Amino acid sequence: MRGAEVVIVGAATNVSSQKLVVNPKSGIRKLEDLKGRIIGVSQYGSDADGFARTVVSKAGLKPEKDVAILQMGGHPQVAAALVAGKIEAGILGGLALVTAQKSGAVVLTSAIKLETVSLGPVLSVTRQYAQQNRDSVTRFMRAFAEAIHYFKKNPNGTIPILQKMMGGIGAEPARILYEEYVELFEELPVPQEKGLQAILDQENDPKAKSFKPGDFVDLSFLRQIDQSGVVEKIYRK
Repeated sequence: MRGAEVVIVGAATNVSSQKLVVNPKSGIRKLEDLKGRIIGVSQYGSDADGFARTVVSKAGLKPEKDVAILQMGGHPQVAAALVAGKIEAGILGGLALVTAQKSGAVVLTSAIKLETVSLGPVLSVTRQYAQQNRDSVTRFMRAFAEAIHYFKKNPNGTIPILQKMMGGIGAEPARILYEEYVELFEELPVPQEKGLQAILDQENDPKAKSFKPGDFVDLSFLRQIDQSGVVEKIYRK
């Protein structure tokens, strides 16, 4: 919105993996119990922050007025504060969620359970690079689609890769993460308009109302891949 020449060319998922997690000693058993409490999130404006505000609204409450939302810097910090009892509720996902659950934290609800419209991590490139290096971007997106296929169909090969790329975590947490995310990935990583619109709707900047989801996306690369039949071919193997 501020003029950066960045465009979204794909989305890892079109749903949020975030979960509302509570300290078992907090007494929070339902969303309405959040009134007067603090919810820890990674950063303001993040997927976690957006989900926290959705949770509060679903409970019939108002963010900041009925429930405080506290920025803590990252998921590990939220998990640590939750486990230490410094906050009673937090929004977590990924490895930090696994860590918190192992220490007794309880998942109260999730973005999927609440049918929250969102957009997961996106693949982006500058418009100039995309125009000047169209073949490279197309080949990368094709490789990404093939990687999704490998991820979904080869858990035994994927889990060791997760362990390596996530700093040498154990096989058990890697498998938990795999099982959490495997169904979230679509065969072709197309960013859905409703997810982008949901992000625009959360923006406080008045300029957000003048933009449409299509202003931030270039789907031509994925259309080219789809028309080539690559995805259909690899999933038939």
